[in-house]
Amino acid sequence: MNGLTLGISGSNSKKIKGSLAYTPVIIPKNLLAKIGDENILVEKFQKCHSVDEQLSVLKENLNTSDDTILNFLVMIFLQSEMKHPVKCFLVRYITKNNNLQESFSKALAWEILSYISVNNVDCKVYMEIIPRIASCVENFPAGGKAIKQIEVELSEYLTQCLQCCVDTLRYMKSLSPTEKNEIFNLAHLTLRMLLYIVQKVTSQNTAKITATFSIVRLNIKELLFDEEVPMDTKSVCGILLITIYNLQEGSNAWIEVSFA
Repeated sequence: MNGLTLGISGSNSKKIKGSLAYTPVIIPKNLLAKIGDENILVEKFQKCHSVDEQLSVLKENLNTSDDTILNFLVMIFLQSEMKHPVKCFLVRYITKNNNLQESFSKALAWEILSYISVNNVDCKVYMEIIPRIASCVENFPAGGKAIKQIEVELSEYLTQCLQCCVDTLRYMKSLSPTEKNEIFNLAHLTLRMLLYIVQKVTSQNTAKITATFSIVRLNIKELLFDEEVPMDTKSVCGILLITIYNLQEGSNAWIEVSFA
């Protein structure tokens, strides 16, 4: 079972948005500084005023044999929201060109590592980063390969994020309903990503991944017994708990699951 299929879509999820409904992808200056802006594609893309212009520039100027362009495409992918036409174009382009997948995956993994290597205790920062990482495994083989390359580091980061969510819900009693929902959504997505990693963990990394399970279990318990946590999030908690137990104890160990 793919944990990322467990989310309940919002009421507006069935509306089809055209390119005019999206704003152009903006790459922050601090990221551009890593690759420079002297490349023709980078320069043209940054000058675009619409999504359609950005798509045209990409189609006309792609030359992925250039490492600078490859790194720029990774930045575009991570900075664009889910279902954004530019992100969708890149996913299709990389997926159709098998010779690009390995190099793109490697560049994507390195870029994600730069995101998650910074210590963070603020849920708002996690809210910016986790959805970008989660988009890597939404029907995108190259993205899935990138996640596999950093599954240990990412599982540790996700565990920290889950801890941050639980601590925020526990200690910040002045949260508004909207703020609580944002934390619930972040916890839900984090749990789904953890489930994805646990389901696909490689044998050589199993011991490293399981080292974080005691913390994950405690946080799952907190969420399960919080009356305000949505039921779909609690469902992911239960599936993740069983998957963790099975990974440690064997495929039939779910029968003995407890919080003891």
